[in-house]
Amino acid sequence: MRGIIIALDMEEPPVKNQNVFGRWDSVFASMMIAIFPAVVAYVFEDKNISKIVLWGGVSVAVGGAVFLLSFVFSKKLLSFLVNLMGYIFLGIYIWWASQLIGARLEEAAADPALEKLEQKKQ
Repeated sequence: MRGIIIALDMEEPPVKNQNVFGRWDSVFASMMIAIFPAVVAYVFEDKNISKIVLWGGVSVAVGGAVFLLSFVFSKKLLSFLVNLMGYIFLGIYIWWASQLIGARLEEAAADPALEKLEQKKQ
């Protein structure tokens, strides 16, 4: 009988929201969002060191700004803002990368060696 009373009296533990970032999660997530242009400079601009260092510095500055904002905003609001910026920049970065890849494909199609090869075939 005692077991039934204890079982009926138990409450479920509160559910922890796993979507909320902590302070350092928000800082490093924002730095990862901001480091993408440095990766683009490395991959598409022939390892342009000056742009890589510039965008790396911007990424560190963004991380510092989010760290300072973590003292002003609540964890829930700050993580929401970082996630929102991630979604916005994801769309921008996909568009940007598609433009860069398209430009590379056009350059490859305009290669003089390919034109000579096509002329030899005819």
